[in-house]
Amino acid sequence: MRILLAGCSGSGKTTLAEYLGEKYNLKVLPSAARAVFAKTEFASYADMHVDPVAYGEFQRAVLFEQIRMENEAEDNYVSDRSVDQFAFCAIYGSPFQAWRSPEGQRYLKILEMRAKNKKALVVRVAPTREVLEAALAQGSRKEYLDWEKMNQFDGAVQFILKTCDIPHRVLHVANLEVRKAFLDQWIRELWGTNE
Repeated sequence: MRILLAGCSGSGKTTLAEYLGEKYNLKVLPSAARAVFAKTEFASYADMHVDPVAYGEFQRAVLFEQIRMENEAEDNYVSDRSVDQFAFCAIYGSPFQAWRSPEGQRYLKILEMRAKNKKALVVRVAPTREVLEAALAQGSRKEYLDWEKMNQFDGAVQFILKTCDIPHRVLHVANLEVRKAFLDQWIRELWGTNE
């Protein structure tokens, strides 16, 4: 079972990935971007964004790390990032055009084929004001959670999924229990998994 969540920071992807991992005994893949960033010399993402060469190298490394983690996990994982690195490149103008690179094209084509052949469930987790407010109340960093930027990022994710013809579902409700129910229903529909 491969489940890939896509969406902006603060949309609730990590909470949903943890739920799915526990319920369906799936490996929860960590954020490739966080793992790669930890190896850089930059103090913040903002510092890296002003260096286009470093940012391009970072995005290439994130793509390779995402591919490595998914390959290692084989058929039993949930990822709280999938096409997100492509959206970051689109928004921040990375010189590494992930979606145009051979690696990026191959990744997107494999994702498309897996989703079309019911070997992967791709879910776009749309931002909601309620989830944003909850994230801020829990102490999430305000500089990363801006409603307009979240919607801009969500638009980039939508564009990539639709342009690459990747079948996906959309979670657009805020209530966590309703979100879980939708995910469980989609998993049953796709794989007939009993709870």
